[in-house]
Amino acid sequence: MVKTKEDLTGRVFGRLIVKKQADDYIEPLSGTRHARWLCECSCKERKQIVVMQSSLKKKNPTQSCGCKKKKKIS
Repeated sequence: MVKTKEDLTGRVFGRLIVKKQADDYIEPLSGTRHARWLCECSCKERKQIVVMQSSLKKKNPTQSCGCKKKKKIS
């Protein structure tokens, strides 16, 4: 696993609560490793998803398991 500079365990990003670090994503061609985190959504389904660290911390971050988008559509 990539050693991250920052432990995100317990942090909240929108509806996602970070549970623990997951296995890295390894780019097929370059072999570059990217840290990923196991998160649980606080929606009624309590879905667990694995999210790349960069997706949690970017300008428009991943904030749910997809439930926010589903709710917006209906």
